[in-house]
Amino acid sequence: VSLPGGCAWGPRPVDIHLDALKKLSVNITLEGGNIIANGRPQGTKINFRFPSVGATGNILMAAAKSNGQTILRNVALEPDIISLGEFLIQMGADIKGLGTGEIIINGKDNLIPVDEFDIIPDRIEAGTFLIAGAMCGGELEIENEFHGEEGQPHEYWGTLNGYWFDGPNEYFGQIQSDAFLFLYGQLYNEEISIDHQADWNLVGLPLEVADSLYNNLFPESIDGTLFSFDDGYNLETSLIQGEGYWLRFNDAGSSTIAGTLITELTISLNEGWNLISGISASFNISGIQDPGGIVIPGTVYGFAPSGYSNAEILEPGKGYWVRAYNPGTITIDD
Repeated sequence: VSLPGGCAWGPRPVDIHLDALKKLSVNITLEGGNIIANGRPQGTKINFRFPSVGATGNILMAAAKSNGQTILRNVALEPDIISLGEFLIQMGADIKGLGTGEIIINGKDNLIPVDEFDIIPDRIEAGTFLIAGAMCGGELEIENEFHGEEGQPHEYWGTLNGYWFDGPNEYFGQIQSDAFLFLYGQLYNEEISIDHQADWNLVGLPLEVADSLYNNLFPESIDGTLFSFDDGYNLETSLIQGEGYWLRFNDAGSSTIAGTLITELTISLNEGWNLISGISASFNISGIQDPGGIVIPGTVYGFAPSGYSNAEILEPGKGYWVRAYNPGTITIDD
C-alpha cells in the first residue's frame, strides 16, 4: 500500500503501525513511496506507546489471522475499535477484552464471510452537524446516533430512543469504565530523572509519552546528534521504547521525563549488534525472556565516562549494546 499523505489536521505518520507489524515478525520494506509487507504475523505482546485508533485496528486485524496469541496493551478504546472487533468475532476471530486497555487475540488460520453487519453511526460527523446547527441558530435533528431501532436500547450507549431509561444502567457502567481507563492512560504521569555525562551517552525512552522528539525529552542535548543503530548508524529525531540511541551533550546534567509507566517490552533484535533500552524500572538482565536463545551470553554492555562495561542491570532511560546469534525477539517483563 502507498504511504498516507496528510490533511487539514496535519501529517499522518504510520510509525506506530509499522513498528507493531515488525513486532509481529512481518517483514516491512519501503520502496518508492509504498509500504511492502511480507510474511504471516506471529503472535506476540505489543504495548502501543500511544493508543492510536488506526494502529489498534490494523494490528487487531493482522493478529486475527496470526500464528499464535497476540496481546495488545494501551489500545484505543473508541467505539470504532469495539465495532471492528465485533465484526471480526462474527467472522470467527477469537478476540477478548474489547473496550478495555488490553485485547487478547488467538490467531485463526481462516475467517468466514459475514452476510450482514450493522456499521455504528459516526459520532464525529454527528457532533459536527450538531455544532453547525448551533452556529446557524436553526433546528436540526440527528437520527440513529445515540439509539438504534425505535424502542430498542442502543448496543453501546444503552439509551432508549435517545434517552437514558430508569436512570443510568449496566451500559453506563461500562462507558464509565472505558472513560476511566482512557483518562488513566492519558493523564497518570510518572517522572524519571536521567543523568547524562558531557559528550556522548547511550539513552533510551523509559516512559510512554505523547511527544517523543529528542530535543523535548532531552532539552540540553546537542541538535542533530541522536543516532539509532541498524547495521549502521541512522540519524533520528524521535525515540521509540525498547530502542537504544547515542545522544550528545555539551555538559553533564540530568533530564526529567514525564509519562506513563512501561512494565513490559518486546524488542526485535537483528543478527549481530543491537542498541536497546529497558522499561520504567531497573531490570536484571537475567530476567530477560529469550525463548529462542538468540542473545549471546556476556554481550550486554553499558557506556560510562570510563568506557564500555558489562551490564547486569538495565537502568531506566539508558541505552545498551547487545549481540544476537540470529534475528528474533526478546521480552522484558516486570
